[in-house]
Amino acid sequence: MTRPGIYWWVRDIDETGMSGLGHVAQVAVFEDGSAVLRWLKVRNSAGVASTVLYETVEQLVHVHGHGDKKTGHLEPAFNVGELSRSV
Repeated sequence: MTRPGIYWWVRDIDETGMSGLGHVAQVAVFEDGSAVLRWLKVRNSAGVASTVLYETVEQLVHVHGHGDKKTGHLEPAFNVGELSRSV
């Protein structure tokens, strides 16, 4: 299970030409395992912003990684656990 925190969705392969490559979206992962993905308008080729809620991180990765094709991955941007340890 992915730890709660803030992540980047990094697109490695852009099969459709719409997502762009690199850090194209931000992901928040919650303690219950649910996740939110926010496509950033200025970072994707389509120039569109949108927000999607997923019941699990695994569902998010499956959908946006295009199943077994592994066209993208999560990269930690900020870990909530690091904040709680520093307080």
